[in-house]
Amino acid sequence: AKTLALVGCTIPSVGEAVKSLSDFKRVVFIRSCAGDAKPSLHLASLARGGVFGFASMNPSAEFIQFRPQAMALAMKRGELSIRQQIDDLISDSTKSRLLGLDRSTWMQDLNAFRVSGAIEAVEWYRFAAKGT
Repeated sequence: AKTLALVGCTIPSVGEAVKSLSDFKRVVFIRSCAGDAKPSLHLASLARGGVFGFASMNPSAEFIQFRPQAMALAMKRGELSIRQQIDDLISDSTKSRLLGLDRSTWMQDLNAFRVSGAIEAVEWYRFAAKGT
């Protein structure tokens, strides 16, 4: 299964993910902004151990693992809009419910949420809530 890792400050929109990243089964977006006072990222852990390895080796890194093809399906069903920001899905209660994000399970050992929804557009995430 092809997984792409993206590191940046601004997460792609749903439309950008569907249009540009649909060749990948999974995308792991890792937030890293200039001026962040966070420790350096251990990216090799993602290649070796997937999101589990990355989450355990980078306990303070913000990330989200999503599936572009599942997002495309959710768009076709009218559940997501092209302009929707992927990280907004976590804080939008309606979208959270539609995608199963409201039924996320906190995985203490990884310090991250595992999502289990009917449409697995988002599989794992660790993001601080917006505005906090």
